[in-house]
Amino acid sequence: MTTRLGAALAAAILLAAGLSGGSGPAAAQQPAPAGSGPAAAEAVVRVRAGVHPDRNRLVFDWPGAVDYSVARRGDTVQITFSRPGQADFSRLQRVRLRNVPTIGQTVVDGRLVVQVTIPSGSEIKDFRTGAGGVALDVVDPPRREAAAPAAPAPAPPATATVAATPAQPAPPPQPAKAAAPAPAAPVKSERPPAPLPQPQAAAPAPRAAPAPPPSAAPLQPVAAQPLSPGGAETWRGTVTVEAQEPAAAAVYVRAGYLYAVFGRPLDLEGRVRVDALIPGLGGPETVPMRGATAFRMAVPDGLEPTVARDGNTWRIALAQRAAARPEGLPVDAQRDFPLGARLVVGVPDARQVIQMNDPAAGDQLLLVPLPNPGQAVVEPHGFAQLRLLPAAQGIVVQPLEDTVAVRPIRDGVEVTTAGGLMLSPPGDLVGVSPTRLSGRGREVQSPTGLFDLAGWRRGPSGEFNKLRQEVQRAVVAAPEAERDRARMDLAHFYFAHGYAAESLGLLGLLAGNQPDLETRPEFLAIRGAARLLYGDPQSAADDLADPALDGKEEAILWRAAVAAERGDWPAAARDFDRTRAQLDGYPDPFFTKLAALAVDARIRTGDRTGAARLLETLARRTGGNFERRPAGQFRRAQLQQLAGDKDGAAASFLAAASGTDRLYRTRAELALVDIELEQGKLTPADAAARLERLRFAWRGDDLELDILQRLGETYMKANNYAEGFNTIRQAVALFPESPRAAELSRGLSDSFANLFIKDGAAALPPVEALGLYDQFKDLAPEGPRGDLVVRMLAERMVEIDLLGRAGDLLQAQVAGRLQGAEKGEVGARLAEVRLQDGRPEQALSALDQSEVSDLSAEMVARRRVLRARALAELKRYGEAVALLKEDSSQSAELMRVDIAWRGAQWAEAAAGLAKVVGPPPPAGTPLSKDKADLVLNQAVALSLAGDSAGLDRLRGQFTAAMDGTPHADTFRVLARPGQSGGLVDLASIQSRVKEVGTFQKFLSGRQGGQAVN
Repeated sequence: MTTRLGAALAAAILLAAGLSGGSGPAAAQQPAPAGSGPAAAEAVVRVRAGVHPDRNRLVFDWPGAVDYSVARRGDTVQITFSRPGQADFSRLQRVRLRNVPTIGQTVVDGRLVVQVTIPSGSEIKDFRTGAGGVALDVVDPPRREAAAPAAPAPAPPATATVAATPAQPAPPPQPAKAAAPAPAAPVKSERPPAPLPQPQAAAPAPRAAPAPPPSAAPLQPVAAQPLSPGGAETWRGTVTVEAQEPAAAAVYVRAGYLYAVFGRPLDLEGRVRVDALIPGLGGPETVPMRGATAFRMAVPDGLEPTVARDGNTWRIALAQRAAARPEGLPVDAQRDFPLGARLVVGVPDARQVIQMNDPAAGDQLLLVPLPNPGQAVVEPHGFAQLRLLPAAQGIVVQPLEDTVAVRPIRDGVEVTTAGGLMLSPPGDLVGVSPTRLSGRGREVQSPTGLFDLAGWRRGPSGEFNKLRQEVQRAVVAAPEAERDRARMDLAHFYFAHGYAAESLGLLGLLAGNQPDLETRPEFLAIRGAARLLYGDPQSAADDLADPALDGKEEAILWRAAVAAERGDWPAAARDFDRTRAQLDGYPDPFFTKLAALAVDARIRTGDRTGAARLLETLARRTGGNFERRPAGQFRRAQLQQLAGDKDGAAASFLAAASGTDRLYRTRAELALVDIELEQGKLTPADAAARLERLRFAWRGDDLELDILQRLGETYMKANNYAEGFNTIRQAVALFPESPRAAELSRGLSDSFANLFIKDGAAALPPVEALGLYDQFKDLAPEGPRGDLVVRMLAERMVEIDLLGRAGDLLQAQVAGRLQGAEKGEVGARLAEVRLQDGRPEQALSALDQSEVSDLSAEMVARRRVLRARALAELKRYGEAVALLKEDSSQSAELMRVDIAWRGAQWAEAAAGLAKVVGPPPPAGTPLSKDKADLVLNQAVALSLAGDSAGLDRLRGQFTAAMDGTPHADTFRVLARPGQSGGLVDLASIQSRVKEVGTFQKFLSGRQGGQAVN
């Protein structure tokens, strides 16, 4: 009723001033008023609007260049353009403008005048958007001003009236007729257009947003039309997203845009379909994101999305805001969580958190996409450090502090900060939905770091028992709902005093009671540190590797300690150097433990200066006690060894080895063995004996692994390869999870391969080398190096006439391992071994199995000769000769000689040998042993063939050259003049030259079937 009276009263005042009012779009489209002239219809000015988080914007798009001026009186603003025109307000009816309740227009003196009303306290800003574009921003008023009652507007100036009636000859003034009141706009601060104020009666502007001074020109009365009438049509539409792949989603509306975010990269090109006739609905715009997919669409004010899903297709329905929203996900504020107050959104399907920079608001949001439709926090929740924004799908968090963290947990999504949230009772939250609160909570203190060691200690170590009893009593006295928080205090107390085992016990109990703790970085940090102190660096590394701890100085310090315990010295030295100041501020027992590891890291990386400086700091802070302990003596010895002072290092190691600390006694003795072995004071065998005594001195960690590795290597230096291989194998078996296990296995394989490839096995008897291979052949490396090991071993077997075993080794490679040219080469070698073993059939089989293309011409010729030889061994002489028919090489010629010899074809053998031997050497040039053998063979063949003339020629050509060879006597017997015809068989030759040992050996060789050459 009040609204209608106000509207009627405003209309009556306007009419009294000579202004004709209108309602609805008709009022905005009435003919130009009198005095405007026909030029008023010359240009149509499109007017569009935008809804932004803190303002509404009107944009006037002129078809050409235009000037303008802006005047304001209280809650009324007029824009006067330099040209006549007709403003088209039709598009404004499609947008709900909270800051522009009414708008109207008129033409005065050939200029278009547009008038808008705005909320009390609003600020206006105007600017150009181009030669023909003018924009007006109406900024939201402050909340307190928006809630205050609007002051009555003063009356308009009487001298500036223009009738808003159709253009016609001016009649005498007539009494104005009452106009129907304009409908109220649907925004709280809207009201019907008020009469324009008189300058002398202007009311003071609100203090928060003072009105500008009156413009030089008086405002013109303008007929106003209300925007967004209550009887607006119902708008509905659907946005369909065909994702093609399963993807969780977050959907929400913010700052005039609908956002749809999917939790994985998707190709949505052409797969987003908009089925809607909603005025002001924009098209989809891609929002760049890493590891996710997102788009946004401009939506008119008042529309809300609802989400449905069919397989991989998401449907977002848009409709006007419902009076009551559906029930969303529960938000539970847990005030007594052990690590501080937190929020838990009850949804079990969360898998990821996406960071998104809002392109409209410019802030950062944390989004949790969810897979099932309707899973959403639908009501806003406000807190001191964050806001939960309303969503149609998923969870949308607006952090107000950089420390806000969102992470999925077992039963939902946790929202918290380091040290816990600052939660207020529901009554203190204005304008937001209440949140379930549990527990009484406690005062939240901003943490200074991950570990508040001074606060956790609660007092000096001398009062430990008294302090422990106080904390234990607090656990017993705490209500059940708050007992875990008290247990966490006790775990902190134990940790701060260096009791790692007790702290770990309580932390394990807490993790069982509250599984979500294992997702919190501050919990993982203290558990990781306690695990390191307890002697479990692997588990400590797992805890401290949480990405949420990246960049935190204390976490980096403990990561450095873990790296040192695991032997990753470069990483340890780097991180200790980064956190030097953090380490210096640590109390004992932590400082001594971590500083000693920092010394180790610097020594292992060759930083003598840094190691010496830290040792001095340790001595100073412990009053010299550290240097007198075995731990200090051992590190001093390492530093001396690094400086090249071997004698000083040996003395310091000896001092540490004489102490009662079993750890440093063992480490020092191991170092002494290395020094004495290097100085030659110990043989490898003696060193191995001393290391055997250390084998059981320390068990269960990397020190035992060091001892076993050193012992195995020393055994191998002493040529006791079997013991060395077995010891290294045992080390790998005892520590399979150690990062060094794989490295030791590779080294063992290399040692085994080098034993054969680099002739290390040459120092061993062949049978022992074969035994080593049979026992440790699983150590042979894969690939070419392993194949080479087998071939080298096969050659050792040939040396000791184990031809069958050598052939079997090569046969396995030809049959199953080798390919290409390498297979052809090894197959040829296998054929040679089989022939040497008297197995021509297996030689032919080896050549057949290894027949491949792309062999070199030399290898093809070699394989052809081997095949011919195998055929000759099988007495298939015709096939052998035919195979060599086109081959004129020396090896083929010798093969033909061998075939002729085996068939007792002495003339052919002699002719072939003549081709191979060639002419005699120049006078004074000695014959090589190989050529002398061939000349002797030729003499035998000529003798057996009864070729006296040939023998005479041979004697004349080669007697002088053969005199200087071991075969001189034999050659003279065979080539004796007039005696060739009597040498008709081998028996007669043997009887004639039985006194010649060389000839006898040669003939025995021929009878044994050896090659002619």
